[in-house]
Amino acid sequence: MKIKKGIKNNIIDKLLILLIIFICGNVISQEKKTDNYNEWIETSFKDEFGDNTGRKARVYLTKGKFGNSATTNSNLTVRITEYKKYFHISLFEYDSPPEAILYGGEYNFVLVSFKDKKGNITRKGVPFLKTGGLRIKKEIN
Repeated sequence: MKIKKGIKNNIIDKLLILLIIFICGNVISQEKKTDNYNEWIETSFKDEFGDNTGRKARVYLTKGKFGNSATTNSNLTVRITEYKKYFHISLFEYDSPPEAILYGGEYNFVLVSFKDKKGNITRKGVPFLKTGGLRIKKEIN
């Protein structure tokens, strides 16, 4: 069966999003067992039976505050997951799942600033994921 390139890429994108959702769920369950905030930790993923899958990712957790029309100065947990070619940034309002789904009104992206090792700052638009958070592709120069 032949699949058109555009459709194939769309299917791959959807599978990647589902994989990230699955990974995020596993990482959240593992996060509750640790208080490793503000440092990168390596984690192994487990399948639905609790068995190690052999896949690993690096995870960084930090605490912050957020506000919106319903609250101010409320607790926020930020998780950055580095997996293969991507970083996934997840925001957990009130320090608990589910992951916040970002909304930008008429815009479907957020402007993110990046700083390289030399101190150069670049900005680019990063799309919101419908499932929550941001997925940023690594750019290796």
